[in-house]
Amino acid sequence: MFKTKKTIGFTMVEIIVALTVLSISILAIFAALRTCSQAARYCEMLTKAQLLAETLLNETMLKQTIAYQTIKTQKGPFHCQVQITPTEIENLGAVCVQISWQEQKAGKNYQLYSLLYTPPLFEGK
Repeated sequence: MFKTKKTIGFTMVEIIVALTVLSISILAIFAALRTCSQAARYCEMLTKAQLLAETLLNETMLKQTIAYQTIKTQKGPFHCQVQITPTEIENLGAVCVQISWQEQKAGKNYQLYSLLYTPPLFEGK
């Protein structure tokens, strides 16, 4: 009869399989972290764009004289456009604030709309 020698430890194949499973798991975790990082960056930029759009809208609303016009500016990475257009209702203007920026080789955009009372220039009696 043959006596078998009891082996203690792992074989080389078991170690290779374990390392393969471990490396695939680590790659999946890094991919998830990258996606989370991109989402956090997008949320940060969107929040800044919203704040900038509200600021530009408030500045437009506080102006003493309102003219129907389009104003384009750039503030940091953001391209801003404030457009004031007349509506069908007398003494009422539409304000569109558009903020755009570049992210991940794709253009992102945020728009804010509001209505604005435009007092008549001359009040007739």
